[in-house]
Order: sequence, then C-alpha cells, then structure tokens
Amino acid sequence: REYLLVLARIGLDPRFRAKVDDADVVQQTLLEAHRDWDQFRGTTAAERFAWLRQILARNLSNLLRDFTRDKRNVRREW
Repeated sequence: REYLLVLARIGLDPRFRAKVDDADVVQQTLLEAHRDWDQFRGTTAAERFAWLRQILARNLSNLLRDFTRDKRNVRREW
C-alpha cells in the first residue's frame, strides 16, 4: 500500500489534488486487484507489484481522461 501511495503521489496530476486524494486512487487500485485476483498469472512479489502498478497506471489515466473532458474540465473551474 505504501509503495502504491508513493507512485500515486508522483503520478497524480497536481491540478486534480483538490478533487482526488492519493489514498483514494490506491484504494480503488486495491479493490480492483482484489476483484480481479483470479486473473493474476504471476508467481513472484515482483510480478505482483508490476501488476498492481499497471492497475494504478490505468486508474490514473482514467482520472486524467475523466477530469479533462469538456463537461468536467478542471481548467473551467479556475
């Protein structure tokens, strides 16, 4: 969890900090990992960390997409 928090702090766009907390993104990542555990094909801790990093990266990408849509563009709020 701490490792994912560090990655989320680095990866979360500063424009979204007022809207999304790093811990929320990590929580979502862990929930998805738990839900999809049967899809994990690795055997080592390194493979598990890589899988979690992929899920986190996808969640951060989705946040960027969602918050930069015209209807919800955070730049419009400034």
